[in-house]
Amino acid sequence: MKKKAFMLTFLLFTIFSSHLVFADSNVSAAITWLKSNQTNDGYFGSGAWNEHWTASAALALYLYEGDSSAVANALSWLKPKLEDSSYWFWSESSWGEADIPASILYVFADTGHIPDISGNLDSINLSLLRYQNNFNITNSGTENQEIKILANNGGFSGWQIDFTPGCMDFSSSCNFSRVEDSVGTSFALLGLIASGYIPESNRTAAINYLFSLQNPDGSFNFTSNDKTSSALYALGPDLDSTTALSLLALNAAGFNSSNASISKGLNYLKNSSKNMFGNKNHTFATSLAALAFQTYGEKLYSALTLNYLKSLQNPDGSFGDSFRWYPNSISNALDTAWAVIAMQKTLPLCKCIFTNSSICTENNLININSNDIALNIFTNFSVSGVSAAIVHYDTTPPEVEDATGMISLNKYVDILVSPEISGNLSYALVKFYYTDEEISDPGLNESTLRVFHYDNGWVPFDYPNGGVNETENFVWANITHFSIFGIYGNTLITTTSTTTTINITNTTTSASTTTIAAASGGGGSGATTSAETTTTAGETTTVEETTPETVAEEQPTAEQQNQLDIITGFASLPAEQRVPIVLTVIFGVAAFAWKFVLPKYSAKNYSTKSHHRRG
Repeated sequence: MKKKAFMLTFLLFTIFSSHLVFADSNVSAAITWLKSNQTNDGYFGSGAWNEHWTASAALALYLYEGDSSAVANALSWLKPKLEDSSYWFWSESSWGEADIPASILYVFADTGHIPDISGNLDSINLSLLRYQNNFNITNSGTENQEIKILANNGGFSGWQIDFTPGCMDFSSSCNFSRVEDSVGTSFALLGLIASGYIPESNRTAAINYLFSLQNPDGSFNFTSNDKTSSALYALGPDLDSTTALSLLALNAAGFNSSNASISKGLNYLKNSSKNMFGNKNHTFATSLAALAFQTYGEKLYSALTLNYLKSLQNPDGSFGDSFRWYPNSISNALDTAWAVIAMQKTLPLCKCIFTNSSICTENNLININSNDIALNIFTNFSVSGVSAAIVHYDTTPPEVEDATGMISLNKYVDILVSPEISGNLSYALVKFYYTDEEISDPGLNESTLRVFHYDNGWVPFDYPNGGVNETENFVWANITHFSIFGIYGNTLITTTSTTTTINITNTTTSASTTTIAAASGGGGSGATTSAETTTTAGETTTVEETTPETVAEEQPTAEQQNQLDIITGFASLPAEQRVPIVLTVIFGVAAFAWKFVLPKYSAKNYSTKSHHRRG
């Protein structure tokens, strides 16, 4: 029995479940806010104790504008602190912890500024490794030298809060203990791997420690016994943040989504994404999750998470996080910077994103146009609670190559859907709308426009699976899978008269006369153009030759054309088919002669002989 197709459409509202955001405006507004909050010395926030704010902001600014003065000022402020072994975050007896210097090292590497600290890079790396060894290094250590791990679990240490009544900040009512944690370990892996130095034993121990923190639901704890969310954990304030950060570090260490533990972690983040990360303005977790999805190739959830992230932006361009203490819960440089990092690295170059995170199919038709794209999906079975996104580009998406020999309409989309949709797909109809100006400016031949999909190269949807409606100005295709789609066509072909330039140079000093003629061929009465020129030594004369006029040839009669068709058709046959036909004709002619011609000839010949005998 034929499966009944249900109609699936995307109704795009301006709420989280479905909205449109333009990347450039979000990023530029956040960058403007960051610059306005940078001090003349280059730092952000209060400076001391907020070094990770400055490092994060430097990376955000670098991704947007390269090595600008703002980036240079931030890195110049950070450099002496990273190189000073007595600075607070290197102190084992004070509040020193791995995550702050490790995040700074990662930013120097990601911005290409490791050469700025190359003179002290070995000592920086060894100082960071001390956090993995409970500050017990029995030798000086040199580059590529194995460091004996004295900690039992291989994690990098920071501070854990032993929550007691009244503990809200760094006060006497709070008890702290040094303990290895996922945040310090993750940033240590990111920083040491990016800087090009981590001994294999240290690397393996850190990886194993992170996996030891994973819960049955796929999430990663802050420590082996702590799932607590707290504003005191600036770089890991909640379970979503520690999970996303752990996944990013493990990817840097070489893991991908084929690993079962990684897949579980991604599934945990997907569920959190569907719940809008608690719907409590958790900017930091949302930013890290968007980066994790992008890193592991989960483009649908990259788009959904990125759109939700942009909805958290304040009118002044800043971001905050509800886990922070006021006023940082409203806006701060750390969350604004990581939001920019996520927006710059997730689905780069996209123009805008349409998303719908809660789709249900109904057995009826809903006509929906989203911007200049209309998409109708027919499924074999009804589905509910699934997600889809349409990512728009006005230039070639970064992961594909441009088509050669064709002209682009500069309309590209990446259609992303849940497995529940793609696995039940009957077919989908996609329409790209365009204006007359969009095809006239590049000189496109409207009739040649087609939808193309990318599959290691651009493949067109030709009739009957695709075409162009020149009356209503849209290009359409019936598709049976989802991919990156674009619109291409050919240029208009125009006929123009040609001008031939002929250089004539005399080698003698005497004057000469040259006549140039262009005559039509093929028996027509073509026009001939001649030009008589007189030249002297060394002179060059240009002569124009016009295109000969074309004379219409005499057309054959219907009978003549029929005969020509018979001859042409016979000549086009292969030899093995022509031979039987020729033999049949020969035998036919012979039989005709035997039956009709030969008897008459014989009778006539006999009559002549009889006449001679009678005579």
